[in-house]
Amino acid sequence: MRRPLEIKAEEASVRSVVSLTSALESLSSMQIAKTKNKVLISNQFFDF
Repeated sequence: MRRPLEIKAEEASVRSVVSLTSALESLSSMQIAKTKNKVLISNQFFDF
């Protein structure tokens, strides 16, 4: 059986991982949006 303090420490670790994952997901979304815009601009340029 695990001790309550061990469980609390693990919970804190999991919360940190969730927080970091959320931040990285946001950064990825912004990068995808920038790349999409670049592709759209590039397509307009090459369509002429």
